[in-house]
Amino acid sequence: MIGGLRLRHVPAAGAEITTEALFKRHSRSISAPNKPRGDFVRTAYLSGRAYGLARDALQFSYLLKTKQEADVLQAVKIIEPRAQRIEVLTESGGPAVYVDIGLDSLLPLALCGEGFVRLFSLIVEMTSSRHGVLLADEIDTGLHYAAMPKLWQLLRELTRRHDVQLIATTHNEEIVDYALREFSDADQPIGLFRIDRNDRGHSVAAYDRAAQEAVAHEGFEVRG
Repeated sequence: MIGGLRLRHVPAAGAEITTEALFKRHSRSISAPNKPRGDFVRTAYLSGRAYGLARDALQFSYLLKTKQEADVLQAVKIIEPRAQRIEVLTESGGPAVYVDIGLDSLLPLALCGEGFVRLFSLIVEMTSSRHGVLLADEIDTGLHYAAMPKLWQLLRELTRRHDVQLIATTHNEEIVDYALREFSDADQPIGLFRIDRNDRGHSVAAYDRAAQEAVAHEGFEVRG
């Protein structure tokens, strides 16, 4: 499906169910029409190439209203320790996110740097996806490798607390290594998969626990 994602599955009892999500190029947003379903699972997609600042503002506004913004502020301090609070202000173009880092005025989120914006979007989507699934494409986009150990620690805590299944892609070997080390115990397992391209299209290689330990300690190449 060009410009979108179509998911098909067959539940334990019942007919095949098809769900579609379309990417709107001009607004850089995802359109996923709601369907009345008893087995609905909230799913969010975070692009590795575009930032939905308007969507983030609306999502964070809800977190502010329900007093659930603490996780987001804690996360952005990984990159900007001076961050004191985050606000959503109404402007002519709609709601916009501003950050207080101790200056004379609040700083627009868009001017806080790519890594800050990426981290903000990631944690906002995570916190808003309770009991659901978050798909993060190129999860390390814009993030310095030095921030990844603390980020994975935080993601482990948030996935457990909010009951979110995180599915992330990356081409960065260090990101894989940090993730495997943080989720090394069986209490909160991690899945590792490599997608390879071949003459028949694509194939997926899965790494079990023993293989993951070998990758973490021996540094085997797992990128497709």
